[in-house]
Amino acid sequence: MAIRVGQTHECARRLLNHGADICREDKDGRTPLHSFFNEATSQVLLHCKPDIDVFSQDSRGMTVMHWACWTSRSSPDHVSYRLPTASTAYSPFGMLDKHGKSMLHFAVERGNVQLTRHLLAQPNSAAMAAPDYSGQSLLHYATASSRFHLIDFLLQFEQFDISHMDNHGRTIMHHAAMRDHVPAMQHLLKLGVDMLHIRDADGHLPIQLARLHHSEEAVAFLETLGSVDEQKDEAVFANKTSKRVVGDSWPWMRRINRRNWFLLVKVSVVMSAILLCICCRASFCALIL
Repeated sequence: MAIRVGQTHECARRLLNHGADICREDKDGRTPLHSFFNEATSQVLLHCKPDIDVFSQDSRGMTVMHWACWTSRSSPDHVSYRLPTASTAYSPFGMLDKHGKSMLHFAVERGNVQLTRHLLAQPNSAAMAAPDYSGQSLLHYATASSRFHLIDFLLQFEQFDISHMDNHGRTIMHHAAMRDHVPAMQHLLKLGVDMLHIRDADGHLPIQLARLHHSEEAVAFLETLGSVDEQKDEAVFANKTSKRVVGDSWPWMRRINRRNWFLLVKVSVVMSAILLCICCRASFCALIL
């Protein structure tokens, strides 16, 4: 508690001088340093490095270094550790949480340019910069951050593709619209990135996702860019999908996505099996009688 809620490190320093264990875990696997960055954690990370277990993961899969990167105030000194020779092959820099996020994802998410530059200079930066388990790249996280200038910094590296889509087929423009980040969308348009008419896997345009997530400022901004174009795109999309959907005479079927179709088929199979069992049982009872 002295570290997690402490405004200064004096209380934590005294406890550590009296033998407090900085690596003791609670029921969620969190040590005192598995907490949001503050003055107390900053001083402990800087001055107690030999006593810190940088490989310990909490229930979310996050290490102490993940937490240290999840702020715009930390510096490379907070995550610079000289590991023993035997441990160089297993570096804490490459560890991922349960969502597949590395330290680099957290630093970019908080717009920490200094720390991002430091992590990209590490030997295993390619592994840290890979998309997470949901397919979101570092550019997705940079767009989600209020410090969207990181987009320009990341585009200096050839490994980052601005047109990359996540597992739901969503571009960085989709994510900016969902999070109501109008400045990020304006910046992307200035870079010549026109993704306003790209649909995700569910057929949603950025403006439609903005409406679904009640991103009012994003909706207002996107409507000023051309709601007429959106209506034209809707007509083109409807014509394309009408040729693929079975049963054009039933418009309600077009609103059923692939996942719901699979669920409908499963329910139909189960109901058919139940009816078959009932009929067989009735026939058997009739034969006995």
